[in-house]
Formats: sequence, structure tokens, C-alpha cells
Amino acid sequence: MAGIRPWTSDDRTGGPLDEIFRSVQSRFPDAVVSRLVGTHPADDDNVFWVRRAGVEAQIDTAPGGAPPFTVESDAPGTRLDTADAEAAREHIEHLLIDAAER
Repeated sequence: MAGIRPWTSDDRTGGPLDEIFRSVQSRFPDAVVSRLVGTHPADDDNVFWVRRAGVEAQIDTAPGGAPPFTVESDAPGTRLDTADAEAAREHIEHLLIDAAER
């Protein structure tokens, strides 16, 4: 059975996702990042979540935290598919800002 584990400041993907997380956590120190943990070698563990103020943004990446990125939340119309790390970061931050205003 798969699960999630907290993503710490020492964890790295080796890709642009690392910088996205650094930026998001710098702007929102209360944001919590976690990663999917698969139980089978074929499981896709390139799924991450950022939670803040009751809202969760899910980020799917290629292996090693590389593009393309899919960023979405439970709210309708929030999905973004992009190869641009800056666009992914901006979208995540927008979702988290909206979370604090609810």
C-alpha cells in the first residue's frame, strides 16, 4: 500500500522542483510538503503535495523533479499542465494565497 511522507529541507529531487519548493516554503513558511511513497518499484513516486490553510495543491512531475509539471487542487478549474517551472511555482503560490483568503 502506498503512503505519503513529509518532505524535509534536506530532501532533493535533483530537478527544478527543488527550487519551486524552496521558493514556496520561503514565501509560506507554514506550507507543508509531502511525497507519495510507492510500495512497488514500478509505482510512480513523482507525486507531491503542498498543504497550507486547509488547501492542498498536488504536483506531478517527470522523474527527478523534472518537467512537465501538473499542478492542481480540488477546486474546479485549477489544473495547470506546463513545462515551465516558473509557471508551476506561480500557480502553486496562487493556490496557496487563495487558501489563506478563504
